[in-house]
Order: sequence, then structure tokens, then C-alpha cells
Amino acid sequence: MKRFLLDSILIMFIIVFSVQGQQFTRITNSSQVNDIQTSTETCCAGYRGNADCSENDEPDISDITRLIDFLYISHDPLCCLDEADVNASGGDPDISDITAVISYLYISHNPLSPCPSSSIMLIPKGVEVQIDGYIEPSEWQDADTVHIHIAGEIDATILFKHDGTNFLCAYMYSFLAGEDFYIPELFFDTDNNKSINWLTDDWWFHISATDCEAHGTYDVYDDCSVEQPDWQGVPNFETTSNPPKIDTFEVRIPFSKINITPGDTIGIAFRILYFPQDYRYWPPEAVIENTSTWMEVLIEP
Repeated sequence: MKRFLLDSILIMFIIVFSVQGQQFTRITNSSQVNDIQTSTETCCAGYRGNADCSENDEPDISDITRLIDFLYISHDPLCCLDEADVNASGGDPDISDITAVISYLYISHNPLSPCPSSSIMLIPKGVEVQIDGYIEPSEWQDADTVHIHIAGEIDATILFKHDGTNFLCAYMYSFLAGEDFYIPELFFDTDNNKSINWLTDDWWFHISATDCEAHGTYDVYDDCSVEQPDWQGVPNFETTSNPPKIDTFEVRIPFSKINITPGDTIGIAFRILYFPQDYRYWPPEAVIENTSTWMEVLIEP
């Protein structure tokens, strides 16, 4: 039944847009479609399916129309082949990628495949930051950013850099909804050994009502404190029955604590605990118990 429904929807889309012919308007960011981009470092972000490279990055009907236009109407080059390779087949976009978006939007709603990771990223060196839970543009304008889509209108922007002696990052949420809380967590594979199991060089940091840490393991709340003696994560949630929500966190972790220095290559992952029962990750394909799935980064000398 699902297969019949999927085929019916696909045929409907193709007929509608084929009949429109020259009246079809391509919904896309025109500044990005002059050339086909193949570098995963520059075009594909998060999960595949954003075939029209819209700023929202969430697949929708405009991505279906863009793929139909590419395959059957204008054949104009796509802005990002990895985004258009929705089913992660590794080949050129085809009808199966259209069916994958249709299935995601209207039928199964199963998550789409994550974008391929670039081989290595840079943790840029920048100015010092006052860790107070407030984002000052002058403090963070030299940081790099990644994004995590949480749910609906809720997105997280994570800024990260270092100041020569500390790893610095900030979590900012675009929207706070309902009774949910979004708790930031960080993971480091400081020897970059990409082990499929946790080793003693692997670290977990968690910021909620208290700041928690562990190395060699994670999700173990034995070492938690409102103020840790040698690293900072602020602010903390109030321990009341209905604490106010927090849309910005700042974190500073000294290099000396986790035994890294500028010039090192390490593994890193960010996680948001979508309290009380769900998680979101960057990189999207990260499996926290397997450090080989984390992002490899170079600490700028």
C-alpha cells in the first residue's frame, strides 16, 4: 500500500510539473547554482535532501520540484550533488532521490541520510571570551559554526574556537517551545585514535543544573558541580519546579585539562539532550559510543 501511494504521488508531481513546462519556476538560491559543487566541505550540511540549497536546510516540496526540474525539465545544474543524492547512493541524482524526499515528507517520515563528512575541520584561533552566558559579537565573530536541527522550528547554532589555551564554544537556540529543555554536551577524542570503544583519552562534558564531566566513559553523573574547579559551562538551569528556559550557553575547557595543544588533531562531537528522552548530534552521523564516527578537527596552531 505504501509503495502504491509513493508511486502515485511521484507520478502526480512529474505530470504537474511537466505540463507546466516553461511556466515552472525554480525555487532555489540562484547565487549558488552557477556551477555544480562537489565538495562536501562547502555545500552539504546536516542531512541530505536540501536540493535547492535553501537557507532553511529542511527538505520540503521545493526540493522535490527542484529535482524534477533537473531531471525532466530545465536540466539546470544542481547547487550541491551531495544534497541531491538523497538516498546516499553515491551516483547522480535520479528518480529514486525524488521518491526518497516524497517518502520522508508524506509517508514514512524516516530520517534522511546524513551528509558525508569532510575529512578534517579547523578549530580556529581567536580572541579570549568572557564566559557569562551572553553572546558578544566582538568575542565570537572569529569562531566557526555548525548547526543541529532539533525539531520543528528549533535549531541550534554551535560556535567554536580556541584562544591558545582553552577550547571555547557556545550553544544558541533559535526557538524554545513547550516544556522541553535543550542541554548541551561535548565529546573529545583527544588522541584521535578513532576507537570503536571509549578509552581513557575520551571526554564527556555536560551542562544542565550542574556541570558534569567524565573521561573514559559518558552519561555518568558522578562528577557534577554548579562550579567545576577547572572548566566553565554557564549558565545552569535553576533547580525549581518550573525553571526558566535558557537559549544560550557558553563553555570554556582548558587544553591542559584534556591534554591537548594547538597543532593537535583530535576527534570531536556535539550532542544536545532534547530533555527528557531524545538526542541530536553533530556530526549528524555521530554514534557517541564509537569515536570513529566523530569529526576529525585540527586545532589551529
